[in-house]
Amino acid sequence: MGITLRHYNTRSRASNLRKANASVRSASNLRKLLPSDDFLWESNNPWKNSAKEKNRSIFIGVSASAFIPFLLILFELDFQFLGWWWVLQTFLCFASDYWTAGQTSWTHGGDRIMAPLSTVQMGLIIYLQMGLPIGLIWGSPALACWALAQKARREGNKRGYEYLHGLWHYLACFAACVAMGGGVDGAKGLLKASVERKIEALGI
Repeated sequence: MGITLRHYNTRSRASNLRKANASVRSASNLRKLLPSDDFLWESNNPWKNSAKEKNRSIFIGVSASAFIPFLLILFELDFQFLGWWWVLQTFLCFASDYWTAGQTSWTHGGDRIMAPLSTVQMGLIIYLQMGLPIGLIWGSPALACWALAQKARREGNKRGYEYLHGLWHYLACFAACVAMGGGVDGAKGLLKASVERKIEALGI
């Protein structure tokens, strides 16, 4: 009986080990499907420096403000969800591209997840308002700046990257604002009305 029990315990332990190994392999395979630590935490800025101010581009930081007219127009047209979406996108853009540039931060992962979705939103808005041919022409300068910024980043051209990435923010938002307003004058009118409404709500 002792031998049989010993053999049973050995087989039981071996079975448990196999199950544990299978669980580890399953967890490892699942981990491969999840975003990497670099994706979630690491900065897009390849010129990392221990001194935060050396990683920051004032031009890129200020360019995050380009989203503000767009989100104000969205609120004015009563697209509340999209308006708050762009409030969050504006914060993540500033935090990732400027405040934590070159540093490890959760803001980089947040921006990497939201920015492509925000870009698709803008593209759809321009397409729906202007149609495909005109929309492509209208949005092409912004897309060109984005592509050239990525090229400058790969080539180690820091100044070029900062300038082009900032322009990408400005031109994309300008194109979307004009599309939402049906023209420059329409966009200006919506923006003015939105600002006046916000000032009135604040009692200023």
